[in-house]
Amino acid sequence: MRGGVGEVSTQQARASETAEGALRANPLLWLRDLAQQTGGTAIVETNDWKAPLRTVMAEVRTYYEASYVPHIAQYDGKFRKISVRVDRPDVIAHTSSGYFALPQLKRGQQMLAYELLC
Repeated sequence: MRGGVGEVSTQQARASETAEGALRANPLLWLRDLAQQTGGTAIVETNDWKAPLRTVMAEVRTYYEASYVPHIAQYDGKFRKISVRVDRPDVIAHTSSGYFALPQLKRGQQMLAYELLC
């Protein structure tokens, strides 16, 4: 927190644990956070499923997917930001904020869950 200079108190060391514990105390908070970060919507604390499911079905019927292969020479594992612009005002693009420039995996290798998050 101070660039490696000076002592760190117990309170400072446990600050992230306290924040994480607060999020986990109410499961709806982290479910909403997960939905928001992945471009989704959390349907919680309601008995009216019709309106949210209409929204879901409208998105499913109008779903498009685009991808690209970056033209980079060095796969160094660093995070690369991306942005998507749409010319039509009535279109909403759900995108990730970027990707990690990881080299192609050899046959049989698998990525770990934490390596997939952007």
